[in-house]
Amino acid sequence: MIDAESKKALYVNEAYETITGRSCESLRDNPTSYEELIHPEDRTHVLAKLEEATRTGQFNERFRIVSTHGEVHWVPVHGKATLALTQDFTWISLWMRYSALSKS
Repeated sequence: MIDAESKKALYVNEAYETITGRSCESLRDNPTSYEELIHPEDRTHVLAKLEEATRTGQFNERFRIVSTHGEVHWVPVHGKATLALTQDFTWISLWMRYSALSKS
């Protein structure tokens, strides 16, 4: 769960470590480090869709990430914005491992 305005990680599921090879703490310390995980060929599109999601409140994309070990995985990411008690939008996203691709 990431705050839409500050991009600060509010909650990181332990699965993040399994999928990415990075620690949950690394995402908390550097909230935009997830951008580096997005496959270079997908990054511009995905980041544009994330920016759009801060306005629309919806995110549904399937794209590649590259783990710290160089493995490429397709992940479907679904998220929605919800109103917090302060009436600010909080971005919630779910990462799920979809399938592994062979290394090139």
